[in-house]
Amino acid sequence: MLTLFTIPKPFSGAAAIAQDNAIESWQRVAPDVEILLFGDEAGIAEAAVRHGVGHVAQIRRNEHGTPLLDDAFATAQARARHARVGYVNADIVFLPSLARALERLTLPRYLMVGRRTDLDVPERLDFADGGWAATLEARARREGTLHEPTGIDYFIFPRGQVASMPAFPVGRALWDNWMIYHARAEHIPVVDATPEVLVVHQNHDYGHVQGGRRTTEVGAEVQKNWQMLGPDFMQLTIVDATWRLGPDGAHPARDLGGMFRRLAVGAALRPPLRPSVRVARAVYRALNNVAARGSARAGRPS
Repeated sequence: MLTLFTIPKPFSGAAAIAQDNAIESWQRVAPDVEILLFGDEAGIAEAAVRHGVGHVAQIRRNEHGTPLLDDAFATAQARARHARVGYVNADIVFLPSLARALERLTLPRYLMVGRRTDLDVPERLDFADGGWAATLEARARREGTLHEPTGIDYFIFPRGQVASMPAFPVGRALWDNWMIYHARAEHIPVVDATPEVLVVHQNHDYGHVQGGRRTTEVGAEVQKNWQMLGPDFMQLTIVDATWRLGPDGAHPARDLGGMFRRLAVGAALRPPLRPSVRVARAVYRALNNVAARGSARAGRPS
């Protein structure tokens, strides 16, 4: 039915609890889900044995020692038993609604994404309780926060569809935006499954990354990502999905982020017009700077 793969953090402290929760939930999506864990960080091999899932210890890394996603995507698709493959961050809990949604997704090509619900889950989930999924869903709807469309934590697609990609380091900004950008550029339907699939993101800190969250968003590896993608790259998000998944299947989306967003995305996806993205970004920043200076002057005492 589905092959899921991930590149976990070291299994220690809160990360170990969250990742064990995630993997256990994936195993319960459907009886025949295949799971592959990539990397040789502390505890990954043991977790693979503990959960009875696949383990690929060797993965290419950049000069900072960060695992590279292009290697994981290529290996996972080559090894996958199933025609559907999905990359998912190792702190995401899937609920049974994912299997039902996939049954309704019959497009020959697609990239399925969806917004996550952020929730504090400090404890190990009790999967022996047959009602664990209903309990967690109710808790997420009551206490959780639906993340902005910029947070993209899983991608499901037909095996072989992502034939190549830049050498992005895992956990660093821009690669998830590229996944949607690439699909749109290749005229592959990007399907937003948010209305039908509730996924729980277990809140966490960034203690596993030297420099914390800032490193993942603007650090040296992110700057290299920008160099690989070029100054005219536009960061597409879930709001730019071209299809929506509903109770009766996938349908073309009608609201692609408003007129100006559609125009900008259209330009970004057409080589002759891509430089306009850079111009628009510069104008936007200039207007923001002017507004900020005006606000600062208005706030000063006379």
